[in-house]
Amino acid sequence: MPSARRILGFVLGLAVAVACVESPLAEPQVSLTVSGSVEEIRAILAFIESLDQGSIEIDADDPLKVRVHSVGSLESGDGEASAPAEAAPPPPSPPLAIAEPVLNPATAAAGVEVTVQAAVIDRDRAVDTLAATIAGTTFTVDLYDNGAGGDAVAGDGLWGAKFVVPADVPAGEHVLAVTAYAASGMPLRVAGEAGNPTTLSAKAALTVVK
Repeated sequence: MPSARRILGFVLGLAVAVACVESPLAEPQVSLTVSGSVEEIRAILAFIESLDQGSIEIDADDPLKVRVHSVGSLESGDGEASAPAEAAPPPPSPPLAIAEPVLNPATAAAGVEVTVQAAVIDRDRAVDTLAATIAGTTFTVDLYDNGAGGDAVAGDGLWGAKFVVPADVPAGEHVLAVTAYAASGMPLRVAGEAGNPTTLSAKAALTVVK
């Protein structure tokens, strides 16, 4: 036990110094050196123990010197050291693709003008023409990316056209397909979901009302 003279020396004041050292390979450690009266020291130790955040080590050479270890941790909830999250790179865009066409309006009666637009990814400039057809009819209209007709800006990859709903198209929902063609006049083909070649096209729903 420390002498009364030594205890009286500690009553002169209370000092708490905290040093924290972090390492990517070990958990953080915090050491506190506490000086003060026996009652003050006991109160501080009781408070630290109530936190239940680490271990307390008594210095064998100096019973009134206390070290508290591992009051913090770099470990995640599953016990593994956490690391800064890295944003996943965006998936590469296909070299050739057509987005789902947009119809405005998507519901129209015969004789009503409709604008059709389709965004195209064409890295190698393989697309020469886009054509829109209505399934079950002989209707067809070409789309352009020249800033005219239904196209707003030339060369922006957003192809467009305007057309009037034919009178012979029956009422109901119809499939409007936009197909890409090469300069040879042949439909362009790309790898389908199963890896088999398929015609490059995209579809939208056109509802005709009477």
